[in-house]
Amino acid sequence: PDPDGDGVPDDGDGSGIPGDAPCASGATVDCDDNCPAVANADQADTDGDGLGDACDPLHFLFVDYATNKFVRVSSDLGTLEEVPNSPTGIWNFDISADGTRIATLEGPTTVCSGRAAATVQFYEYPSFELIETVYDGATKLEGGNVAVSPAGDSVAYVLRAGCFDRTIVRHDLGTGQKTTLVSWTDGHGGLFDWGEAGILFTHGGSNPPYYFRLANPETGEELRAWASFSGNHDGGATFIGADSILTTDYSTLPLTVSTCDAIAWRRSTSAPSE
Repeated sequence: PDPDGDGVPDDGDGSGIPGDAPCASGATVDCDDNCPAVANADQADTDGDGLGDACDPLHFLFVDYATNKFVRVSSDLGTLEEVPNSPTGIWNFDISADGTRIATLEGPTTVCSGRAAATVQFYEYPSFELIETVYDGATKLEGGNVAVSPAGDSVAYVLRAGCFDRTIVRHDLGTGQKTTLVSWTDGHGGLFDWGEAGILFTHGGSNPPYYFRLANPETGEELRAWASFSGNHDGGATFIGADSILTTDYSTLPLTVSTCDAIAWRRSTSAPSE
């Protein structure tokens, strides 16, 4: 039988047990429909868990600052689980648009305040096989700042010198070429996200108001600027659409609360292998 009408039978291998041999690695014949309730003729299964992308549940991936490891929760708000093979010492991260590659900012506890050197690593996801060390921690990085291009072929991070000097650097994976995109010397700010619209960051003086800014990822040219609604430069941000952002507001937290500058979660359609 083929209830969803996608051309791939529920018992495509003829074993008499539907689902015992789900299609994988691009196969669509002599294997069982890996998503029998939803039509998916291509049988794509990005994370290789035997459940096709068309019916694979969404997962939210974020950092647990109690352990500095990755944890996940399914989109139905199920139980929190630590991600298998998670690196340690993570303060922030970003994931490619297809959910298959991830960049992390890793380092000691003081990295969140930008006082210590840190490393930027680029991994396959969900295996966490290291692809490339993007930055080796030779000098200080601004805490909580790393972003992956939508295509997953470049990583951006923020170098910090002194209290207020910051530079956004784009690192092209494979070639290792580094390009300075934006620099400023007059105040706070940080890098938050890299979407189709551009690179999202904040930049302001020593006192509010602070500004969200959008830069061209190739030239660093400013494309748009708008005032932070909270007047707090520590309000992180992430794209939730082509022209919308989601922000955090730390202005109501006690002064004793220490946080990284960016939202530390991203939606991922690839569930880690058990």
